[in-house]
Amino acid sequence: METRTERFAKYRDFIKRLPSDAFEPDGTYAEKLTAEELHHMGKVGYSSSSITISSKVSPSRPALDIAPDDGKATPYSLYLKKKQTWWIIKGIVAAVVIGLFVMFYFLFVKGA
Repeated sequence: METRTERFAKYRDFIKRLPSDAFEPDGTYAEKLTAEELHHMGKVGYSSSSITISSKVSPSRPALDIAPDDGKATPYSLYLKKKQTWWIIKGIVAAVVIGLFVMFYFLFVKGA
């Protein structure tokens, strides 16, 4: 059975091999894209089944507009809409059940 030090040795080796400019001044690590990779990303287009994560762009490179167009549904907006629909359905069912309890109370307890 391997220990934690053995299991994470490859990650420590990867970090040791990184150049010193790979880390931001605040200590965070951000992979830099080459000009060729940025050019290729501009041609990718949109996909309704993926989520675009904006990353930090250096001042020397132009920012790419790879965010979805206004009004276009994203996976997160679809998730929120489905979640909102379920909450509305649950609220209606709860209101109906409470209404039935009140009705039964007045019919059977107060009426007897």
